[in-house]
Amino acid sequence: MTTEFLYIFNNKYTYSKLQPEKGVLTLSQEEIDSNSFHFLIKDWEFYEDALLTPTYFKNQTSLPNMKYISIGDTESAYTSQTKNNIFIGTYRMKINFPEKEGFYALEMPQVYSAYELYINDKLYLKVGDTHNYKAQIQNRCTFFNASGETYITIAVKDASGIRAGITSPPTLGKPYSINITRAFKFLINNFIMTLIFFGALFSLILALSGKSNYSYMFFFMCLTYAVYLNHPLINLCFSMGGNFSYVFEYFCTYFVYLMVIMLQNRLCNLNKNVSSISEICGSVFCAIAFVYGIFTPYLSAPLCTFLSTLCNVFEWLAAIYLVAIGTYAVFNDIKYGRIFLFGNVCFAVSLLLYIIQPLYDSIYTDQSVEIGILTILGCLYFVYWASIIDNYRRNIVLDDERRLMERQINLYKENYVHITEQIEETRKLRHDMRQHFRVISDFANNRQFDKIAEYLEEYSSETNDTVPLFFCENLTLNALLHFYVSSSAKNSIDFKTSVSVPNGLPMSDIDFSILVGNLVENAMEACSKAPLKNRRIVLNCTADKNKLILDLKNTFDGNVKKIGSKFLSFKKGMHGLGLESVNAVVDKYHGVMNVSNSDDIFIVSLVIFF
Repeated sequence: MTTEFLYIFNNKYTYSKLQPEKGVLTLSQEEIDSNSFHFLIKDWEFYEDALLTPTYFKNQTSLPNMKYISIGDTESAYTSQTKNNIFIGTYRMKINFPEKEGFYALEMPQVYSAYELYINDKLYLKVGDTHNYKAQIQNRCTFFNASGETYITIAVKDASGIRAGITSPPTLGKPYSINITRAFKFLINNFIMTLIFFGALFSLILALSGKSNYSYMFFFMCLTYAVYLNHPLINLCFSMGGNFSYVFEYFCTYFVYLMVIMLQNRLCNLNKNVSSISEICGSVFCAIAFVYGIFTPYLSAPLCTFLSTLCNVFEWLAAIYLVAIGTYAVFNDIKYGRIFLFGNVCFAVSLLLYIIQPLYDSIYTDQSVEIGILTILGCLYFVYWASIIDNYRRNIVLDDERRLMERQINLYKENYVHITEQIEETRKLRHDMRQHFRVISDFANNRQFDKIAEYLEEYSSETNDTVPLFFCENLTLNALLHFYVSSSAKNSIDFKTSVSVPNGLPMSDIDFSILVGNLVENAMEACSKAPLKNRRIVLNCTADKNKLILDLKNTFDGNVKKIGSKFLSFKKGMHGLGLESVNAVVDKYHGVMNVSNSDDIFIVSLVIFF
C-alpha cells in the first residue's frame, strides 16, 4: 500500500494532467497559478542522429526525420543507438506561455551523458561536451524570462551504452516551487543518509572493540548505501564523469545486495554450503557489474544487452533468495524471523512494481527499488542492534554466573578450611578432655561439688559459639548459607533460617546459586542500612522434586528506589541487575515471583514448579 501511495502521489508520471500534444504545450495564466510545476513527459519532437541548434531550425526548410516520443519510453530512445552504442538526438518542444512575461525555472535531471539546453536562441546550460565528446552528469536548474511562443531545444549525445538521452522528465514551473521541491528531496536524502552513516560509524566502533562478529559487514553495507544515497546529492552540487557515475551506481547497488545476503545468512544460521553458493554468486555479479560499468563503451550492443539482462536476473534471484531466507527464519522459529521476512518481501514487491509499473520517477523521495533496499536495511538495522542488546544482556548474566561460580568456589574453600579447623579443634578437645576428667574426678572424690560447678562454668564460658556447619542436605545451599550467616554475624544481622532442600534438584547449581545468592545479597545490603537493633533476615525454603518454595524477609531503612514496579539498587552503576538475574532464572523454570515491601520489611516470595 505504501508503494502504491508513492506511485500515485510521488510520481512525475501521475502528478501532472496537462501534457504537450504533438510537441506543443499551452499554458494559461490560470494553469500556471493553479499548478506549481509541470513535468514535460509526452510528445517531444525527437530528431534522430542529429545534434541541432535553434539556428538550424530557423535556417533550414527541410528538417531531418522526426518522431514524437515520451520521456521514459526507453524502447524509442534506444532504437536511435548505432551499432557502436552511440546515442545522438535532439529533443524539441514549443511552449505557449501567457503574453505577459513571467519568470520561470526549468529543472534538468540527469541526462546521459552530455547535452546543450537552448531556450529560444540562447544557450542556457551545457553539461559535458557533445562535439568533442566528454561525459558529465549533473542535476541542474536554470531560470529564464518568457512570454508567448518559447522553444526548448536539447541536443544530447551518449556513448555509455547503459542509458541514453533524457530518462527523467524535465520540470517546468515557478522558481520558488521548484527550489522548495529540490531542497525537500535534498533534506530527505540527507536525513536518511545521515542515519545510515551514523549506523555505519557505530558499527565500526563495535567492530574495532571486538564486541560484535558482524559489525564489519554491517559497517561496509551501511557505508556503501550511504554513499550511494549521496550520489544524487553530489549530482545536485557537482558534475560527475559519466562512466564513473555508471561504475559507482552499479557496483554500489550489487555490493549492498551482497552484504545483505551475507548478513542474513549469518543471522539466520543458514547451511554453510547454501551460504557459500549464494555469497559466491553475489561476489561474481558484483564483479560483472563493475566490469560492465567500466567497459560498456567498448562492448557491442548485444553483449551490453546480455550483461544488463544478467544483472536484472541477479536482482530477481537475490529477491527470491531473500524471501526464502525470511520464510525459513519464520518456519524455524529463528528470532526476528518475521522482521527478516517483512523486509525481504518489501524489497521483492518494490522490485516487482519497478517491472510492472516502469513509469515511476519520484518527486520527493528515492525510486521504489531504493525504498525496498532501505526497508531491508531498516529491518537489518533493528535486528542488528536488538542482537547487540541481547548479547549485552547475555554477557551480564554470564558475568553474574561467573561471579557466582567464583564465589561458590570460595565458599567451598572457606567451608573446607572451617571444617578442617573444626576437626583440629575436636582433636585437641579429645586430648584435653582427659585432663578435665581427672580434675573433675579429683573434685568428686573429695566431695568438692561446688568446685565441680565452678570448673564446668569456667569451661563453658571459654567455649565460643560457632556458626552451624549443617543447614540442609543440599550442598550448594549449605555452603551459601554458611557463608552468608557468618557474614551476617559480622555485620550484626540476625539471620534466621528454616530450610529443607535435598540434593538432586531439577535445577542447575549455577541457577540455584544465582537465585539464592542474589536474593540474600540484596537482603544483606538493605539490612545493613537499618538500625543495629532492627537488622533481621528470615529465610524459609522448602523443595522437593516437583517444586521449590522460597520466602525471604529482611528489614531495611524504609528507603525504596524503583521505576514503576522495578526495584533498583542503591549501588552506583547497578540498576537492579540482581533481581533481574533472579527473575531470569524464575522465568527460565516457568515460576512466579512476587516482590513487595511495607514500612521497614522487604519481602520476596517465589514458587518454581519442576
